[in-house]
Amino acid sequence: MIKKHKRVRSGWMRRVSKLYLKGLNSGKEETLKTFLNLYRNSLNYTISRLWSEQNIKSSVLLDKSFTAVISERFDITARFAQCIGKQAKENVTSQREKSKRNNAFQK
Repeated sequence: MIKKHKRVRSGWMRRVSKLYLKGLNSGKEETLKTFLNLYRNSLNYTISRLWSEQNIKSSVLLDKSFTAVISERFDITARFAQCIGKQAKENVTSQREKSKRNNAFQK
């Protein structure tokens, strides 16, 4: 298979995905909505927990105990909890860096 465009940011997390749901039946639609609501709730919970912690090492994954709490609370797999934790940690660290930059400009 020949790709038309080369991926420039191959090591980065993909933040946007397009799904075309024209031929979706009602059962699959409900399953998808349930999954997305579960993902959103677990991500918001993880972001709020990470936001309250001060020392977050950005180079390593979250502790197993941290992801175990997420997977038990929302009844998801450990791998899915790690993905949620990774995205939440990236969001929190980027917002902290952004606020540091803004505070430096305001001084």
